[in-house]
Amino acid sequence: MPLSTRSLSFAVMAAVLASSYGAFAAKTPIRTRTIHAERGKRYDATTKYPVLMDRTPLAALANQTIAADVRKEQGEFIQMALRETAKEPQENPYGYDVSPAYQRYWKPGLYSVALEFYQFTGGAHGYSYRVMYNFAMIDGKPRRMLLKDFFKDGSNYRAQVEKTLMYKLHHDERAEFIREVSQLSPAQLNRFTVEPDGLRFWFNPYEVASYARGPVDIKLKFADLGSDFRRELVPAR
Repeated sequence: MPLSTRSLSFAVMAAVLASSYGAFAAKTPIRTRTIHAERGKRYDATTKYPVLMDRTPLAALANQTIAADVRKEQGEFIQMALRETAKEPQENPYGYDVSPAYQRYWKPGLYSVALEFYQFTGGAHGYSYRVMYNFAMIDGKPRRMLLKDFFKDGSNYRAQVEKTLMYKLHHDERAEFIREVSQLSPAQLNRFTVEPDGLRFWFNPYEVASYARGPVDIKLKFADLGSDFRRELVPAR
């Protein structure tokens, strides 16, 4: 797809993310698999997604979940592109790109991944959004983790996390739309990656800021997450 359809902010962000991703991948048994499909001026779709090379229950669950999701998403995009481009010839094909934006693997018990999705279906620019995957070994079994799973049973984790995120967003100059937001959705509260000292939450374009701002990230360290956060799930390194 033409680079002119992307904003400068996304181009710069992609370069930084690619560098970060490469640093992590070099230290871990992770490979990248690519799915590509195109059809003239109707669509051009490429998905690059990570595959853990370990033969562990956690790696098996992560690989199966991510592969199934990205194949389904790309297939649905292609079907949409075929329907829409059949109605009217396109100057440029519909574009679709997926690539890892962040990942960290604490072998063998914790794996955190962010995938960056970009779609162009005409107009001044495309649309970018992120999907997060977090997996951990719990009681000897692999599990895809939601925010609640990182807190003790019975914890009022949602109130704690939402209050802190809203406070930080109101004090972040990037979040220019935050005064129009009264509460955060379950999807937003579960869109996070795990880091060695806390969780990083990501807000897609238009959720708390304009498209030109790009995604907005807010880091909550262990102290921000409160005493009910299960710090033992996140290795020190």
